[in-house]
Amino acid sequence: MNKGSDNDCSNCESLNEKLKQKNIEIERLQNELEKIESSLQETKTKYKEMKLKYKEKKRQMKEENKEVAKFGVKTIPAAKLALCRTDYSKYVGDLWIFVLGVKHFLKAF
Repeated sequence: MNKGSDNDCSNCESLNEKLKQKNIEIERLQNELEKIESSLQETKTKYKEMKLKYKEKKRQMKEENKEVAKFGVKTIPAAKLALCRTDYSKYVGDLWIFVLGVKHFLKAF
């Protein structure tokens, strides 16, 4: 019986040692997780700050550059856009005159 109890004690000691190692591992991983979470929070905060700065700069640019217009994705000078619109309306007007005749065109407007 003494042999069996000695074997049980050594088995318990080895299990206790493994348990201590696992607890140390758990602590280390928890500390690492806390560091990662704090870093994530810092990154989120910096992102929000940068986003606010970007929106403010964008608003300032719109206020300062009234002569620039957004057309789709591109930003082009408003004067150039106005020229394009007048050329387009002139072309459409000429087309109306050609298709409908002068009398019908003048009645439409």
